[in-house]
Amino acid sequence: MVTLKLVALRAVRMVRRSNSRIAVEDEDAAHCFERLAKVHENRKGLTLLLSLKQVQLLESPGPSHEAGPTLLRGCANVCYTAAILQKSKTAETYCRLAMKLADPVEDTASLAVAHRVCGLYSIGVGQWTRAQQMLRVGAECSSKVHDWQGWYESVGYLALALTLTGQFTEAEGHINMALDSVRNAGHTDSLAWVLC
Repeated sequence: MVTLKLVALRAVRMVRRSNSRIAVEDEDAAHCFERLAKVHENRKGLTLLLSLKQVQLLESPGPSHEAGPTLLRGCANVCYTAAILQKSKTAETYCRLAMKLADPVEDTASLAVAHRVCGLYSIGVGQWTRAQQMLRVGAECSSKVHDWQGWYESVGYLALALTLTGQFTEAEGHINMALDSVRNAGHTDSLAWVLC
């Protein structure tokens, strides 16, 4: 609760400040909102509010090159949260916006997160081809930045999408590849997730 109050106070100060440019502090605050949203996953309305606030703060002076990666992650978070709240129109809008914003972004870590989150959303709405494409990109980007948990998740969700579309052999191949990687790397904390 204290964390929530501190973030709220920070947000109020940021809104009062001039919106003439995006500063490094704004990016830090946006990442803070992202982390807070994850902490409050069981409070879905709060999560959507915080995600929307993050996007609003980043868009206020207009999308810029510096805000690109953080705005991309913010849109992906809004997509995911709106989907959980069954706000399908909002979720689809932000999924498309995230993918549009992804083109000029060169930050591989942000691309990995956005593609993984929007790929998972796409599974939920039955957009199988889009989900598979996004999750393949998410896995590739996660691998480039050595984000192995993100890689396991992307590959796991990709295996799920393949299973749901009846591509069992390819799905099994991805699952085995993830299991081998987890075991070889000694990431025992991820083993249970991949097995699930």
